Amino acid sequence: ADARFYGDTKGDQLGQVTRFIGDVDGDGFDEIALGANVADYGGTNSGAVWVIPGSATRYSGAMSAGSVAGAVFVGDTGDRLGDLRNLGNAFDLNGDGRAEIAMGALDNTTVGTDGGVVYFNYGDTAVLYSGVISASASADVRFLPAGANDNLGEGIGAPGDVDGDGYDDLLLGAIGYDDPAGSLSFSGGVFLISGSSTLLSGDVTVS
Repeated sequence: ADARFYGDTKGDQLGQVTRFIGDVDGDGFDEIALGANVADYGGTNSGAVWVIPGSATRYSGAMSAGSVAGAVFVGDTGDRLGDLRNLGNAFDLNGDGRAEIAMGALDNTTVGTDGGVVYFNYGDTAVLYSGVISASASADVRFLPAGANDNLGEGIGAPGDVDGDGYDDLLLGAIGYDDPAGSLSFSGGVFLISGSSTLLSGDVTVS
């Protein structure tokens, strides 16, 4: 390997999820995101996601993720941020040429036990170089589930421009979701968020 990134502390288990997330700050270089769902930065099993800026200078040798990360997004206690399938690939929801960041925490309890949440940030230079920061407090948008046990954020997909309007779209999975009638417990659900030049903000419930 040309470069080796390792976790910052014992037991982090860095590498639960890895993604090339696109060019967050618009400088022409794609960023890397690395997850560790049992890191304890924000409390026991809060999880964390390290975002490492792309650069013309190649990374080489062995280094801790924290030593080169522009931002470390930290979950709340028990969130398990940075778990498998819980990071979005490169996508540009608002069409400004900068990639967004979407991170799922399927065990978040904001709405109820294991309801889950997706922390979402629009791409810009400030978010890429924000240091160690709460994923919840720094999010431009928190996508919240309809209720407890939905496990929203278990899967995050960036399918491209589904409706041909020039904006990328976003898919959010919730494996514990019940059907709208409530007759199919844990049938699961996938929610499509359409891209737009109108920016989303605050808490948005998907159901």
